Amino acid sequence: PSRGLGDVYKRQVPGVYLLNIDMECGQAKEEFKRMGFTDGEKIDFQRFTPQALSVTPLWLVWHGTVHSGNVLLKSDEELIPLGISSKTELPIRRLSELVREYSQSTGKYQDRTEHDDYSLEKLCRFERTTEKCMAAIRQEGWKLAHVPEEVKTPEMCRLALDNSADLAYENLELLHYVPFPEICLEYIKENNGCGDVELPEILSALAPGVIDSRIADYAVEQDGRCLGVLPAHLQTVERAEKAVKEAGAEALAGEKVRADLKTEGMYLKCTEHSWMSFALLPKAERSPEICLLAEKLYPEETAKRPDLIPESVKNGCNVYSLCKMMEVRTGEKFTYQQMTDFYNGKPLNVRRMETPDGVQKDKSVRFDKEKQDFSFSDIRQERKK
Repeated sequence: PSRGLGDVYKRQVPGVYLLNIDMECGQAKEEFKRMGFTDGEKIDFQRFTPQALSVTPLWLVWHGTVHSGNVLLKSDEELIPLGISSKTELPIRRLSELVREYSQSTGKYQDRTEHDDYSLEKLCRFERTTEKCMAAIRQEGWKLAHVPEEVKTPEMCRLALDNSADLAYENLELLHYVPFPEICLEYIKENNGCGDVELPEILSALAPGVIDSRIADYAVEQDGRCLGVLPAHLQTVERAEKAVKEAGAEALAGEKVRADLKTEGMYLKCTEHSWMSFALLPKAERSPEICLLAEKLYPEETAKRPDLIPESVKNGCNVYSLCKMMEVRTGEKFTYQQMTDFYNGKPLNVRRMETPDGVQKDKSVRFDKEKQDFSFSDIRQERKK
């Protein structure tokens, strides 16, 4: 016989069946206890989590005892104590139906505010007053999902967040129901780095229109990858620079990052961030200037990974190949700035430089990138100019 159920209810509910848990986890646990069900594992229904329900939506009820649906995967010999086999076709019931039947058969209806964990969704929209919504949220923060937008207040949303579990994957959805940017930012700051959820995922959970300039500024400074989560109008050059400073190339990797922010100047900043940031750049974006900067900043790493320098850069007439040639012909090492200035027409003083016509000594050299040619003058003459 069923345990703890009235006679009328026992006649209505079959002894062995599969149960579809169509309620939120906290509600389900409370209803099981109210109706007299027991946990087959004897751990007070601690297995009822959003993750568990997403994997196993159907649970086995055996005469008032609730077992995981995975029990049906056992061998027929192991199922003998339950009086079923792997071929037994069990009826499927919904938990909400059982709750309704139980209430009707026993006459035990809960109060619609302080004592009802699921009352808001049963009320008509105009019945969901501020008082009833606050009472429900005091019981469980997740009731915010059933509060009409026009009834929500900052105080109510703050209470809902405070009355929920710490920020984790299953709780991200709750933030979606908070329409006030200042409350969201307050909660994000308090929980950032405390749980398993990363900041870009938190921002993705917010309702459309909630992310404002304050949230955007905080997010990109904390985690540059948030840039691609921001609405397009908040993806400014200034925020992109902050994002790249924090996360390097990962900040620009998102598909939703504005295309006009992915400039050579921004990719140069990615290269300045770290060697790994340079290595993560798309091959098409590794321009001669970027490759030269990477080689000057990370000589050991680029020597180990020459494949990261595109062949078109190595073999073309550009600032990268020019630097290579000048260092071979002069025996000197030049900085990134020296070589980019030289490539763009600024003279470069050299002590000695080998040319097809002989060795030039103590000369000021100019490079004409259109003619791809060098011109020489005495250093003193260049200074007089």
